[in-house]
Amino acid sequence: MSVSNESALIALHVNDSRHQVPQGTTLSELLAILAVDSDSVALVSNGQVIPKSQWQNIACEPNAHIELFGAVAGG
Repeated sequence: MSVSNESALIALHVNDSRHQVPQGTTLSELLAILAVDSDSVALVSNGQVIPKSQWQNIACEPNAHIELFGAVAGG
């Protein structure tokens, strides 16, 4: 993914670290950019749990606060 100028970037926070990504980046693309295995995390954006089935359809919002949690199997 190539970005021609800085105005095409948006800032967001992932687990309290600031990142810049191209505008229109989906949640799935964000995980790929961060090299996070999408099979091993749960994702919360601005306090709302986002189902994995929606990650490809939802674009990151400017200044979003995204939390990634390691998925743990158990009973």
